[in-house]
Amino acid sequence: SAAALRPRHTRTERAVMERATLYVDLMSQPSRACVYFAHLCALPVEIQTISLGKKQHRTKEFLAVNPLGQVPVLREADGFNLPESAAVLKYLADRHRARVPDHWYPTELRARARVNAALDWYHGTVRRGAAGVTWNALIAKNMGLSLSREVARSMLGVLKGSLRTLETVWLTAQAGGPFMMGAQEPCIADLLVAEEIFNLVLLEAIDDDFDMPASLDDLLGGDHPNVRRFLAAVQELDPAKWNTLHAVLNKAKENMVERKTANVRGGGGGGVSKL
Repeated sequence: SAAALRPRHTRTERAVMERATLYVDLMSQPSRACVYFAHLCALPVEIQTISLGKKQHRTKEFLAVNPLGQVPVLREADGFNLPESAAVLKYLADRHRARVPDHWYPTELRARARVNAALDWYHGTVRRGAAGVTWNALIAKNMGLSLSREVARSMLGVLKGSLRTLETVWLTAQAGGPFMMGAQEPCIADLLVAEEIFNLVLLEAIDDDFDMPASLDDLLGGDHPNVRRFLAAVQELDPAKWNTLHAVLNKAKENMVERKTANVRGGGGGGVSKL
């Protein structure tokens, strides 16, 4: 029979064939959030690195997976493709419900609605402000595009307002927990928000002409104790993995800081060299 002719696979072989692939660039904040989540929940997901700096996201092969040309994107073994980090996190939580503790993306209607609200808020506030600052004051030039002091300064205002709201509204200390909405345990929104803020270590590499805070520590100052507690709590979910996951970002930051310093010493104009 036809069934008898089909190759038989071991349980391990079937598991490998059924593993989803998550395409990421570890310089991407949403990519790191998805990788961290997959690790923390021990999900059967293969991580495939795509270099935005090398324009691998513009290749024909990658655009067949995600026509948007962005990371992260999830590809299931049956060919199902899913872009957008929040959608990927929600999908993985539901797809692997047996592996994913409920606090990450609750099944109860109102608890889930609160997580969705946090995700919706994040996109137009923390994500817009933090990414807007680093892109317009630093990263755009590394990608061959123009920087804009005016836009970067505007996005700094968005970022500062977002951090105030995060501090006083979302990280409600009276509820006791260090995570968003005062929770004792994290949700998927926590990972996306934390990655955007932590990515601001790149402030150290921005040229002084942009008049930005000198560092993430300088930006937070003494006015954001809840944000500091929150960032520490997210990192402490798995410190070793966190450090490994951010090695690429930290190395890139060190390289850019060195070039910034050399440029100042050499009396060169503003701007940042390519990575």
